[in-house]
Amino acid sequence: MIKRTNRMALAAMRTTGLVWSSDVGSVHLFDTVKLIGVQANDFHFHAIDKIQHRWNMLLVAVGIEPSGSKYVKQELHALTEPRFHTATVDYFNQEHERLLATINPKHGKQAGWIATPFERDFTDAEVMRILRV
Repeated sequence: MIKRTNRMALAAMRTTGLVWSSDVGSVHLFDTVKLIGVQANDFHFHAIDKIQHRWNMLLVAVGIEPSGSKYVKQELHALTEPRFHTATVDYFNQEHERLLATINPKHGKQAGWIATPFERDFTDAEVMRILRV
């Protein structure tokens, strides 16, 4: 039963990523192909909490100029060994603070991250759409 659950959980995450943004304030799932939200199910929860992944974490800092125009700074951090997502929190928080510090202090700031258990590159436009900023 456990092996079947693990297979189904991994299949559920095949094109699913996690996203958080300071605008939305909570983590939600999204389809990495269609770039739309995904309703979480038990297999998603199992894959995230019970299975280690080589997480790819895209840290994002959005600067907002006085004119209202936005620009994106992003850094991809790819883990080389599988880890539970909870084991990565402190490291990614530190790296995110460092990235946010690179935004001009006279500009507004928004933050976000996109995590996938597989490699996936996102354009700036895709990042803005996924983060809803």
